Amino acid sequence: MVLYIIFTIKLKFKSDASISCKGFSLTDAVMDAISSSAGSMISICSAIVFFSAIIALLPSLNPILYAVLEISNITSLEGSGMLFFVMVTVLLSFGGLCVHMQILCMSGGSFSFKRFYLTRPIQLLLTAAFSSIGYLIVQNHISIDADASNNIEFSSTGSIIPFICVCGMVLIALTHKKSDRM
Repeated sequence: MVLYIIFTIKLKFKSDASISCKGFSLTDAVMDAISSSAGSMISICSAIVFFSAIIALLPSLNPILYAVLEISNITSLEGSGMLFFVMVTVLLSFGGLCVHMQILCMSGGSFSFKRFYLTRPIQLLLTAAFSSIGYLIVQNHISIDADASNNIEFSSTGSIIPFICVCGMVLIALTHKKSDRM
């Protein structure tokens, strides 16, 4: 969010698109939506299958690197404490290369990956700082039972993180339209 605020202050957004309702056909709009959705789903599923194949070919990879490739693999990480919490929040903030490729497929080139990757180090450092502060605040206000396990379990099925990623991709798809659909 901090980077978003910085870029919205620094950059002025220009809208080149003009909306016209002349010749609007509900049938054409529905067919265009179905065609566009099918193409997007094929792109997303292809990226997921591609990264699943890469992960299957690399059986002895570090679990953190699995999460860097495909963010849903973060559910297999085990640990506790502030360092683990910060590592998990940084990995979630990064999103995984599979998600990055899905965004690239969905955006059709209208999303600047150069700026995206140039700002990643700043964004990851901000995430680490904010999550460290948040961890310390929460740790000071919440007592932990001595018998309780300190391991964090995100989801027993691993389905919540991919769901969040899909919601993010839908949001990106709704805000960044392909230039050939205008």
